[in-house]
Amino acid sequence: MGYLSTGCWITNDESNLLLCSFQVWSSRDFKPVKTLSGHESKVTSLDVVGDGECIGTVSHDRTIKLWSSKDDEKEKTMDID
Repeated sequence: MGYLSTGCWITNDESNLLLCSFQVWSSRDFKPVKTLSGHESKVTSLDVVGDGECIGTVSHDRTIKLWSSKDDEKEKTMDID
């Protein structure tokens, strides 16, 4: 779980072993704001990078993705060798 500069927080559901996405939640009313997906396998780790403008995720699909906390359409993917 991590806190974003937008006033939201992020989490993935560790009880769902097949979850390939994570959710952004409002810190005001604790409701989901959006779900970000793009990994082909379970997201095993996520964290807020730097000043809360970026979210980093790691998956069993052997990729690391960096997401903008403000624009869910922009992501960068790096393969893990």
